[in-house]
Amino acid sequence: MQQSSSSSSSSSVLVAPPAPPAPPAPPPTLPALLYSSPAADIVLLDIPAALSTPPGQVPRCTHQPPATPYTVAEPKVQTAFARDLARTHDRLRAPLLEALEHVRQYHGGPSCHPRAPLDRAAASPGQELDFHAHIPFLQLPDSAQEPLTLDRDAAFSDISDILSVPFISAASVWTALTLSHPHPAKTFHIPPRSSFLLSPFQSSAATFTALAEQLQRFHFILLDPPWPNRSATRSHTYSTLSRFATNDLLSIPIASALAHDGIVAIWITNKPKYYTYVLNTLFPRWGVVPAGEWIWLKTTTAGEPVFDLECSTRKPYEVLLFARRTPSEVAPVPAKTILAVPDLHSRKPCVKGFNPPPPCVGGLVDGLIAALVEPYLPVSYRACEIFGRNLTEGWFTWGDEALKFNWEGHWTKEGNRTPDDSGL
Repeated sequence: MQQSSSSSSSSSVLVAPPAPPAPPAPPPTLPALLYSSPAADIVLLDIPAALSTPPGQVPRCTHQPPATPYTVAEPKVQTAFARDLARTHDRLRAPLLEALEHVRQYHGGPSCHPRAPLDRAAASPGQELDFHAHIPFLQLPDSAQEPLTLDRDAAFSDISDILSVPFISAASVWTALTLSHPHPAKTFHIPPRSSFLLSPFQSSAATFTALAEQLQRFHFILLDPPWPNRSATRSHTYSTLSRFATNDLLSIPIASALAHDGIVAIWITNKPKYYTYVLNTLFPRWGVVPAGEWIWLKTTTAGEPVFDLECSTRKPYEVLLFARRTPSEVAPVPAKTILAVPDLHSRKPCVKGFNPPPPCVGGLVDGLIAALVEPYLPVSYRACEIFGRNLTEGWFTWGDEALKFNWEGHWTKEGNRTPDDSGL
């Protein structure tokens, strides 16, 4: 007996509902590295792009980058300062001219990305927390403070709750720290695995030393002292060492915080007396010896020095001096010239490097110069920045303005860049 199967004359077809529209792709992150020579001894950086940056944000700037060099009136009579400056400049002139000529010849792109200026309506000075106005009136501890761990967003009443207390972020993502007072509340973006000690260094050396011992010391310590500076004092852009004696730097416990194979780096202005002071006074006190130097040449958006290189009273560069505790056992830090358009007053190029590694630049294979200072450090290194005014991912920052530029008012959404001086 034959069985037959029957089927319906029409079959039901299930139609999937239309897929929801895909969310807009985030704007591409602009690279911090704009160009490098094959030997990586000459690099062109974008300073804002090198900062540790919250997702979807870009740092605001207080002014547009210079398009043409500044003019400076030459004195009628050469001063002793000008003569000392000329001797220093004679030593640096050749690598500076070489870097300028190299970039002119081989880099066909812009000198920086477009920048997002500060919106005074959204971020007025009255809304920003003035750390220097509050800290002098607060009671500072006279003993080392135990660190607190941040693994999520956190809120505190006011600055007294976080002053002189080490904070260590255990989070692998960006978090937020909010201070409720003074009104309105202030929120700060905290990078992943970053740490900070918000405190004047004179009153928190014991806490810093204890933390360094707990972390098994730092492989890299970077300092950017606010050296006395007439233009900074006139503009009130940041606190300078005129607030205390320069010799207070001798009290920073570098020797007890630096790993045996560690590196110290310190930014100095082009005043010859500071160069001499660091080499002859600070380094011996800290138990380190010179190990190399880098030069930051400040340029306009057109790639020219912001001051004439031969100006007798102002120079368009600053020097980063390196020192090591064990120079005979390791190679020195090779010389490097960094070209970068200035950003906020006193903000230096970030020397940590680039994460993720930059794409192929200047004929280099991917990742060949994925970092600046990192090739001279252990793979799992520990780094500290003293006098820092913003946090760096994975680093520890110590200073009385350590959180200043992590305030949300100093950031804006990606895409709010000024459309002139076109970027990449």
